[in-house]
Amino acid sequence: MRPTHALLLLAFCAAPLLQAGLAQAADSCPVPADVLPQRYDLPRARAAATGSEKKLNILVLGSAPTEGMAAGGAGHAYPAMMQAQLQKVLPGVQINVTNRGVAGRSTRRMLDRIPEEIANKSATLVIWETGGRELARHLEVDAYAGDVQDGVARIHDSGADVILLDLQYIPDSLGLSDPAAYRQALRDAANTDDTALFPRFDLMHFWAKSGLIDLDARDSGRRVQSARTLFACLGDALGSVIGASLR
Repeated sequence: MRPTHALLLLAFCAAPLLQAGLAQAADSCPVPADVLPQRYDLPRARAAATGSEKKLNILVLGSAPTEGMAAGGAGHAYPAMMQAQLQKVLPGVQINVTNRGVAGRSTRRMLDRIPEEIANKSATLVIWETGGRELARHLEVDAYAGDVQDGVARIHDSGADVILLDLQYIPDSLGLSDPAAYRQALRDAANTDDTALFPRFDLMHFWAKSGLIDLDARDSGRRVQSARTLFACLGDALGSVIGASLR
C-alpha cells in the first residue's frame, strides 16, 4: 500500500451516538446495540461536572485522526463534534475541550507532556487516541504496550480519568500490519488500570461492511466528506457516552 494512502486511512475514525439505551448516532449512523457501553466510570470528571463550578475540562491527545486534517481541520475533527454534543446533553455545564492531536506523533513522544498538558488545562478527563502510528510503522508491540500503560498511569496520577480509543479498522486487503496485538495492548491497559476503552475498531468494521464507510475512496472530495461524517458520528458517540456517565 502506498504510504500516503495508509496515512489517509489512519485519519478516518467513526462511532455512533447512544440514545435511549441503544447505539444510534443518527439515521445515517446505525450500529449494533451491543457494541457500545451505556456509560463509563469517570469519577473525577463527574465530580467536576456536578460540583459547584459545573465545569468539565477535557484534553484530547492523539495523532492524525484527532488533528482532523482528513476532514479539513480541527473544526471538523471529532473533539469539536464531541464538545457540541456534550453541550447538548449536559446543559448548564461549561464544556472546554482542548485538541492536542498532532499528525505523526508517537505514543512515546506524548508521554512526557501528559502531566504538563493536564495541569495547564486543569483537565479531569483525557481521551487518548493512540497506536495508529505504531501499527503503520510495525513498531515493537511490547514497547508500545508499556508506553500505553505508562501513559494511563501518568494520567491517573495527574488527577484525570481516561478513555482510550481502540484502533481504527482498516481492511486486510490494504496490506497494513495485523492490528490484533496492538489492540490487545490497549485492552490490557484498560483492564489493568480500570480504564474505559471506546470500541472504535468494531464500529468502523460494522460500518465498512455495511457500506457506510468507503475506505477505498480515491476522490479527494469523497474522502473529505466521508471523514467529516465519521468524525461527526464519533463526536456524537463520545459526547453521549460521557454525558450519560456524568449525570
